[in-house]
Formats: sequence, structure tokens, C-alpha cells
Amino acid sequence: MRTIVAAITICILGSVNAWAQPSGTGFNSTVGGIAGGGKTWDDEGQIGTGLLVGFRADRRLFHNTFVEISIDDLRHERTGRFSADGKSFIFTGSIVQRFGRGAAQPYVLGGVALARHSGTFGFPELNQLSSTEGTSTGVAFGGGVAVRAGRRFEVGPEARFLILSSDTDSGPAFANWIGGRFAVRF
Repeated sequence: MRTIVAAITICILGSVNAWAQPSGTGFNSTVGGIAGGGKTWDDEGQIGTGLLVGFRADRRLFHNTFVEISIDDLRHERTGRFSADGKSFIFTGSIVQRFGRGAAQPYVLGGVALARHSGTFGFPELNQLSSTEGTSTGVAFGGGVAVRAGRRFEVGPEARFLILSSDTDSGPAFANWIGGRFAVRF
């Protein structure tokens, strides 16, 4: 819940002057990356938190609408009576809608995702550990703010949420993350 509130707040604060900016964005695509942290849940509860790194590339379709592909590596770890450790490679195709033409452009996105997950889970004190591996499909949505940093670069926060159709034990059914995005404009 805190993640959702933070993402909405970032979008609102970044969009205050977005519609009063000069026209002309001067770029048709971006290539960049993201680093941050996220959480994953299976159908029974949280399976851990961990680091996220990813790659992003987008291309303008028309006006401020872009098509984006992304590849993300989300790790998770949970310790205690129940433990889980794993990683998910997430491939996403999204439509990104930016707002305004100024130095700070808030954006929202939505798309489809394919996730490949592998890891272990179980109860270590009972010597009950199992492996899990699977591929699932789902939907992704989120948003952020792209802030121009010089003529060819942009930085800003981004939040994404993922809902997956996981059919394996302790495979992610839901994930979210917040990270810092860096991109080069072309």
C-alpha cells in the first residue's frame, strides 16, 4: 500500500507544471536501465524482498505515446520459519503514455508480461526445502516521472506492479518495485 501511495504522489508532484511547458520534445526513443528494490508474493503471502535491475527501450508511436520493451531481474529472499529464495526474469511489452512536453514528464504504462522464475522454499528447521521453477504470463502497470538531465539524458523514479498467473508453489503471483530510472534520448 505504501508503494502505491508513493507512486501516485510522485506522479502528482511531477505533473504540476507539465502542461505549461514549451512544445517540442526532440527525441523519438530512449534506451536505459533501472535499479531499485521490490517485493514478491505467491498465492499464500509474501515470499520476500530483494534487488531489481532492468533494461528499458522505447520508441515513439505518436505524440507522447511510446511502445516499450523491458527486461527485469527481480530477486527475493525471505528468512524465518518459512524461507524462500529466488529470482524472476520478467519480459514486458508496454504502452507508455507521457504527459506534457516539459523538463519533467509524468507517465503511466500498461502491458503484458512473461516471467521465468526459479528458487527454493520451505521450512529449514524441519529440513523441508523444495525447488520451484516455472514460467507465467501476466499484466504489468505503473508509472513514474522522466526528468530531463541535460539535452540527451533523463532520470527519475518509476514504480511497477505485476500480476501473474503463477501455477507453481512459491512462484510469484504478484510483484511490485520502485527504482531509479536512467535513460539516453535518441
